[in-house]
Amino acid sequence: MASQGWDLIVVGAGSSGAALAARCAERGKRVLLLEAGPDHRSAQTPEVWRSPNPARALADPTATAEVVWAGLHATRTERQAPAPYWRGRGAGGSSAINGQIAIRPPMDDFDEWVRWGAAGWSPDEVLPYFAKLEDDEQFGHLPYHGQDGPTPIHRTPSAEWGAVDAALSSAALSAGYPWAADVNAPGATGVSPYPINSRAGRRISVNDAYLEPARARANLTVREMRSLIASRSPVTAPSGSTSSERADGASNTPTRSRCARERSTLPRSCCGPEWDPPRS
Repeated sequence: MASQGWDLIVVGAGSSGAALAARCAERGKRVLLLEAGPDHRSAQTPEVWRSPNPARALADPTATAEVVWAGLHATRTERQAPAPYWRGRGAGGSSAINGQIAIRPPMDDFDEWVRWGAAGWSPDEVLPYFAKLEDDEQFGHLPYHGQDGPTPIHRTPSAEWGAVDAALSSAALSAGYPWAADVNAPGATGVSPYPINSRAGRRISVNDAYLEPARARANLTVREMRSLIASRSPVTAPSGSTSSERADGASNTPTRSRCARERSTLPRSCCGPEWDPPRS
């Protein structure tokens, strides 16, 4: 069983994991990024998932087979019947399959976090990071936005809206709601076009924006896996340096021989979805 030391092991190449791995590798850390779904390169993304509207892809069993976790359901209220809860599986995570809506959380939420003791998370402290990730084509020149970040921010002009969007906007404005051209502006409220992470009508996922540019770094290794065995002791994961290698395991005993007991000098970071999906 081979072993190799890392500065950081990131579990999950999704919306946070891919960004974390790429940023740490950029700073010179030796990073191992493990992903339970397909580790596809940016150029291999199926065209059906590039559309700003993922509805057609989500309704296609062939399109969802490898990149959407099966069997997940959720409710918004206790009275609501469970409905499919679409979570991305593979490089880019849910950013590769979702609606691409790039709306910031309310800044008031961060004030509340600070009151609960989350030092360093005030609106003024987190705002530079929201701006840093953006390449906002319309408002990037403003101090609370960015124009050189990895994630493109696009807003569809009202002249190109569909009939439903146009009617909803007209009705809301007629009812007295104000127009807000930028929903992410400080204090914005009213009727707004929602921003999406898209460029020229094509989805830009975290895999595209963060991971793909970092893959050439010698200190970043991405491995596709089918199961991971983790505890307070070192992580057991598939060995090798190519993204096509896989390992299948059960209990504490991997069934394939090409495994490694990996170690990191920094705490392991788990960046997966809300709960650990069952092994496939």
